[in-house]
Amino acid sequence: MNAPKFPRTNSLPGRALARLLKGQCLTHRSFQNATSSYRLAHFIFVLHGYNWAIQSIEKVGKTNDPTGRKATYSEYFFSAEDIKNLKISLGDKLDRFIMAVDVFEQKGGGGEVV
Repeated sequence: MNAPKFPRTNSLPGRALARLLKGQCLTHRSFQNATSSYRLAHFIFVLHGYNWAIQSIEKVGKTNDPTGRKATYSEYFFSAEDIKNLKISLGDKLDRFIMAVDVFEQKGGGGEVV
């Protein structure tokens, strides 16, 4: 497999990747709450194209609507072993990427490019 390519740190795929590399599990709702973006599945698709082996599992949860229906959603993540191996293979690049995304978000995170 080719080495993964990092997205721009001021992009929504970059913001998703940084969270995943920190060990967070992302759902559409958690990403929307953090970034105001409705497109997490697309950004995961983009990251797969950059050779990031992001895992997902489907879950079912009850909705808050009056019918009480159930909805299926995906949770995206890297396993602890994946993160460990990425740290070994990418070294400081990983930490510098995460830090750059954090700085971008601390400045307000506006004006993202996709």
